[in-house]
Amino acid sequence: QPRGVGYAKNKAVSQSRGQYLCFQDADDIMLPQRVRLQYEASLLHHNSLIGCRVQRQPEGSTERYTRWINSLTQDQLFTQVYTSH
Repeated sequence: QPRGVGYAKNKAVSQSRGQYLCFQDADDIMLPQRVRLQYEASLLHHNSLIGCRVQRQPEGSTERYTRWINSLTQDQLFTQVYTSH
């Protein structure tokens, strides 16, 4: 029985054994330097959550959402991690 994306991610977290977790949705495309840049940021900011801005494809789709998500402050982004699902 399907239990949703949140259940699947929580299951992955509970079974992970590595030092880092990196999530990416099935319809996302990652820029080549994403993992390296986020890893380097993690070395500077221990015990942190690291996110990134988004670009929508095709350009201009969901403009309001893109403006909103890319304008979040660090505190707002931290809150969204726990409340947006």
